[in-house]
Amino acid sequence: MKLLRYHNFFNRKIRGKRSIIINLSSAPLHFNYIRRLLVPLIADNTLQIYIASTFPLPDELQNKIVHIHNPLEIKKIGADVLITVDAGKPVDHHRLTKVIHLPHSIVSTHVIYPEGSFDFFDYIFCVGPHHINELESMFAKRGINKCKLIPSGYGIIDDLMEIPFTETIPPTILFAPSWGPNNSLRVFGTTLVQELLNNFQVIVRPHVMSYYEDMDILDVLKDRFSENPHFFIDRNPDSRFVLSKASLVISDYSGIAFEYAFAYRRPVIFLNSQMKMFNENWSHYLPHPGIEVVNRDLIGVILPDCSSLLATIFEMLSHISIYQEKIDQNEHKMLFYKGIFAEKTYLNLKKVLEENNDENWCNSKN
Repeated sequence: MKLLRYHNFFNRKIRGKRSIIINLSSAPLHFNYIRRLLVPLIADNTLQIYIASTFPLPDELQNKIVHIHNPLEIKKIGADVLITVDAGKPVDHHRLTKVIHLPHSIVSTHVIYPEGSFDFFDYIFCVGPHHINELESMFAKRGINKCKLIPSGYGIIDDLMEIPFTETIPPTILFAPSWGPNNSLRVFGTTLVQELLNNFQVIVRPHVMSYYEDMDILDVLKDRFSENPHFFIDRNPDSRFVLSKASLVISDYSGIAFEYAFAYRRPVIFLNSQMKMFNENWSHYLPHPGIEVVNRDLIGVILPDCSSLLATIFEMLSHISIYQEKIDQNEHKMLFYKGIFAEKTYLNLKKVLEENNDENWCNSKN
């Protein structure tokens, strides 16, 4: 994947190819969010695809994309579009390049991101109607008027749907907490694992930030339970394989709970730890917090602590069909284009590249 000669904006137009840079920076986890989208992009011979990352890319991308090993080189390329899964100010880029944000979470934009994290984009490809509602309100009050909001769905859920649910014996319970002050890993972690290990296989999947913020708790779990064959801490950047064998997921405010519920039509138990919040000004934009708070009861059950956890798990596993029906009824409130994220996002990208000014294709909740 030798880096091709940099080309300026006008030379690219003459050759007839449009170019897209996807910036993954130093986070291997971010590759998951663009995996499906790469298929139609690479198949389109009118496009030149660059991927910027400081980590190795899969071998199957050899000779299909151009790998930019140093993100500082991005600004030298006069690409039509820069796609980033990071919120906040984008990496330095060519002045004529349009910047698109592809979300790396299904949950809120006005609560769990710092103030102003979405001010810098020309387009945001939104996961569901809630993202459009939140961003419209934020942009109106922050005086941001250049960004177009485009319904696109969420590739992670489509990825999960391709791996069928496989029940284990004993059943597997996945504990997937979020991060932040007093998250459920820190508050309930040892009690939860101890409570469940007599009846279930228990997989703890910490948020990637917990390896910086909560390492002391993870060390305690390793010391106490690592000899138990039914206990495992999952550090794989790819969540598909542990989610596909989870009979239930336990979380707090993490987006992985919604990914699991919509992909496998199975419920989630939410533990009421401290609400995850990185924008203290969120109520200035909307009177309610994000779906990770207000919509939890639409896909599962909320518990104040672990005192009734075991009984709740047995009850839920005995009545899965009831929860499946509830999840099916509420999915449309939080997710666009289930199963066709790549197709829709590819078509939206083509419209951006064509400089389509017809407003009917964007800022739509339908």
